[in-house]
Amino acid sequence: MPNIHNKTYVTGQLASIVTADHAFAIDSSDVVTETATVAEIPPVQTNASTSTSGGTLANTAQFFYVITAVDAHNNETQVSNEKSVTTGTGSNSNTANWTNPSGTVFNKIYRSLTTGTEVFLVKIPVALTYVDTGAIAPTAGQTPPATAAVGPPVVHAGIGAARGDDAKAQACLMLVSDVGHRSKPVFH
Repeated sequence: MPNIHNKTYVTGQLASIVTADHAFAIDSSDVVTETATVAEIPPVQTNASTSTSGGTLANTAQFFYVITAVDAHNNETQVSNEKSVTTGTGSNSNTANWTNPSGTVFNKIYRSLTTGTEVFLVKIPVALTYVDTGAIAPTAGQTPPATAAVGPPVVHAGIGAARGDDAKAQACLMLVSDVGHRSKPVFH
């Protein structure tokens, strides 16, 4: 196993790893990291709007909304930017609008009457808008994730492991950890 005190030099997709025991030239065929999952990119809200018909939301109240995206593996993003809207007088309903990252299969809507304190309102199939009529009450205590609820990307030490070159494979994994990936190595 290479000495843990190593130096890693990264330029684009090429790197050199120099340890007390070995020197390796690592290229993109040696280390492959999967691309970002949906949970790493939150939705982006556009302006929310209100209507004085079609709902039962309180009159002249300010409502705050954040949205998350959920992918097919149930990974949930951090919250979108927060948007607020103040209802008028009447049978109020509010509409939240947003854009989703690629790979979204569900959205979760969170709502509150105080900024930064949103709680879960509803999970819906992927959409770009939600009309809050007040028919669904928020779930107390179910707050959105503080950070993206996602597992780490999978990292493969390819050529070194495939050739049985354990020292090179371990060096590949050191390279990945040195450049800041949050990963648990998986050989293939």
